[in-house]
Amino acid sequence: MAIKELKASTKLDNDHSASKARLHALEAWVPLQTDTEPWLQVDIGNAVKVSKIATQGSYVAGDACFVKKYILLFSINGTDFQEYREDNNIKVSFQNNCRNGLCNAQVRSF
Repeated sequence: MAIKELKASTKLDNDHSASKARLHALEAWVPLQTDTEPWLQVDIGNAVKVSKIATQGSYVAGDACFVKKYILLFSINGTDFQEYREDNNIKVSFQNNCRNGLCNAQVRSF
């Protein structure tokens, strides 16, 4: 799937910006430690059916950096976002403990 644009709430430095948020990359996106609600926005460019989301950990200065949990939101127009829901409940967290490996989260296609 082609990605049109990646945006993030913050970045640790230029080597860890949103553009680095790609699987199997040599570098990774890392938000500032002071960012209490970090977010990553992936613009695919058009409406597509999503059935799986993958995240991957990395090491920065010898420390393991990885997503522990996240909330998935989606938008058609890039402005108005909705939470992903299962059985009419917001799917609050996808538990993730992959420090350097690939973690996949199955979602009901939406």
